[in-house]
Amino acid sequence: MHMKVSTRKNVESSSLRKIRILWLSGLVFGRDTVTSRTEITRALSQLDAEVYLFGISSRGNRPEESGEHFVLFPMKFVPMITQGLYSLALFFSMPFYVAMKNPDYVITGPDTSTIIGCALKLFFPRARFKVVLDIRSTPLKGPMTSEPKRGTSHQERMRLLFSLSLSLAKKKFDGMTIVTELMKKEVCERFNVDPDFVGVWTGAVSTSIFNPRNFDKKEIKRSLGLGDKFVIFHHGSVRVQGLVETFKALGLLKTKHQDLVLFLLGEPAFPDFWNNLAKELYIQNNVIFHEKVRYADVPRFIAMSDLPIVPLPDLPNWRNQCPLKLLEYLAMEKAVMLTDIPANREIVGKRECGIYISSVDPEEIAQAITYAYRNRDSLGKWGKVGRAIVEDKYTWEKVTKELLDYLLRLQPS
Repeated sequence: MHMKVSTRKNVESSSLRKIRILWLSGLVFGRDTVTSRTEITRALSQLDAEVYLFGISSRGNRPEESGEHFVLFPMKFVPMITQGLYSLALFFSMPFYVAMKNPDYVITGPDTSTIIGCALKLFFPRARFKVVLDIRSTPLKGPMTSEPKRGTSHQERMRLLFSLSLSLAKKKFDGMTIVTELMKKEVCERFNVDPDFVGVWTGAVSTSIFNPRNFDKKEIKRSLGLGDKFVIFHHGSVRVQGLVETFKALGLLKTKHQDLVLFLLGEPAFPDFWNNLAKELYIQNNVIFHEKVRYADVPRFIAMSDLPIVPLPDLPNWRNQCPLKLLEYLAMEKAVMLTDIPANREIVGKRECGIYISSVDPEEIAQAITYAYRNRDSLGKWGKVGRAIVEDKYTWEKVTKELLDYLLRLQPS
């Protein structure tokens, strides 16, 4: 008998056992930042689902952000080699985990874990568990970065593996989940997938952790030596397109507004590239690189900022995403400078918390920064609208309920 409810109250009043999920991820703990898959694992656990998230521990010990049911394989991270060894370890160990845990669901990603999901279906032909493919991004075409090129072979392999995973899941799996309705439409049309086969669970934010009332903006600025600076803020990987153009925009404004600072939270890929770019533009004193911090500390840095930015270009890789950093900025009641692409427009719409740019042209970015700078006294009021957006649709409680509702539909009545 399978559980047909998804709230703690109902579970406690029932004799039915918890829903049990084995989630096969390619996350490298100690290297990757906290992602939607780690957060959804915690949220599901709070609703009395028993979730085992599989991944790699790259530092030989249990990472701080991992949870009780995170099954981590200790491996030193070496690009491609580590992922290959991890895939082999998963392939040979998963039959034992399935036999021991007796799961209701096995969730894979659009990678080699899809092949493992197919193998489990063959190995356990009469098992009751459902296998679901979860897609968070679509690496189908278009450049991934504007930094020095490392060749396209890796990207091509990712695209081929993604296409193979979609084809296998469509034929062999029980369901598929995806990050946005926009991406669902894209995938269903491109791969001829029945829309009824696909569920949607978006990114989300913990509104208790990302709560502006927990922080004193002026005090944090003072402690960081920023005083009355106007802080443009970005956190996450310092490698996406849009940041190069933001550097150039800052170069255009450095003499006009000398109190502008671009604060980048996260370790940059190709640090020499970024440092040399700052020197070429004479903005090395206006750019701050801060090391990566614990996920729980990220809201503190967002709180001290004046203008967070999401400068994603209109490329296939990002067009239909659900940018997690945008949700985090909105939850912290920040007005955000963002590109007018479907991913951002779907969340913010025409609300005043969004300062849109039509492209990542440095001149246009400079104009948007100038607009925010001149209206700095209104940014706080505009930002309050953003938190309402998150509370209405993008909390982990609401998103997790949507995922559970979809999964339960896959079970026979």
